[in-house]
Amino acid sequence: MLKERPILFSGEMVRAMLEGRKTQTRRVMRVQPYWVNSEYTGGHWMISGYEAGECIYTGPFKPAEEVKYGPGSCYPYSGCQYGLPGDCLWVRETWKAEKNIYESRPCVSVNFKASPDIVKVVLFEEDIFPSLSVINKWKSSIHMPRWASRINLEITAIRVERVQEISAADARAEGIYPTHPEDAMGLISNFHILWDSINAKRGYPWVDNPWVWVVEFKRVEG
Repeated sequence: MLKERPILFSGEMVRAMLEGRKTQTRRVMRVQPYWVNSEYTGGHWMISGYEAGECIYTGPFKPAEEVKYGPGSCYPYSGCQYGLPGDCLWVRETWKAEKNIYESRPCVSVNFKASPDIVKVVLFEEDIFPSLSVINKWKSSIHMPRWASRINLEITAIRVERVQEISAADARAEGIYPTHPEDAMGLISNFHILWDSINAKRGYPWVDNPWVWVVEFKRVEG
């Protein structure tokens, strides 16, 4: 069964998605893989069981290009918190809301810090009108409810790699601009800066080269 989950993005990355420049995101694996020196696995992924005739794998290592997810393949599963191809992600971003009336019906007008000129109007029945503790003040993305979200993504592919394995093409798909046109290293360098601005304080700096989920997606209608 396909599932939907929330995912947080900064204002800069939201704008990149709206402009069609961002189709990938890299997120730290909650459980970092580790090396297993085993005559049975050769240090690769270990089979832990089977489900519906397919192999279920749990860490640690396998060459990134061999790590495939999806129906009909022998895919390693290591608890990706974002789901599998075909699942939906709804974007949480910085927002504010105001109660209003639209055509005699109660509604909430939602504004988005990434693009303040855009307003989403959400209609409600009187008896299920949401409780808004803070009116018309910017609220953290973590507090955005499902009904306020405006961006829906469908996961198209998932793979595992180390963050420093990112290519220039992948950095561009992350929504990164190069410092100079056709500057491949500039793309990776700018992604490096973005990565550390988000993840270094969480204990996963670029220099440590952590393992990440690479989630590829496309925008879809909600």
